Amino acid sequence: MQWLQRTYAEVCPEQQEFRHLAATLAQYWSGGQGLTWITQSTTRVACLWQAMAVDQITGDRYPHVLLLRVVPDHRRRGLARTLMATVQTQAQQQGYGQVGLQVASHNSAALAFYHALGYQTRSLLLMKSLPNSANCD
Repeated sequence: MQWLQRTYAEVCPEQQEFRHLAATLAQYWSGGQGLTWITQSTTRVACLWQAMAVDQITGDRYPHVLLLRVVPDHRRRGLARTLMATVQTQAQQQGYGQVGLQVASHNSAALAFYHALGYQTRSLLLMKSLPNSANCD
């Protein structure tokens, strides 16, 4: 849960709390399945969490990356690229035709990273902020 909170705190620094993440964790967590760590000595330095999703256009199931995080001191060393390559390889070996993920539209570094890996925008999630609501845009 701490890794999930830290990731969202980096992407949405103006948001103060992330209580909703507990519900996300409860919905998708499967006793450690879909979770990949990279450790250095005994310290966790990178994490990827994936779950199965259904393509709303084709109806096909596919691995969906819910979280990709590398601690700041270990970034730009290829760890995120390694984790994404692992997901893609596993997906191919299991017969899936795609891997998906969602990224915040203002996270230009993540967008550039995923585009460099060959990911393409396939849909846009549109939101309208309402009065008295907290958001990270």
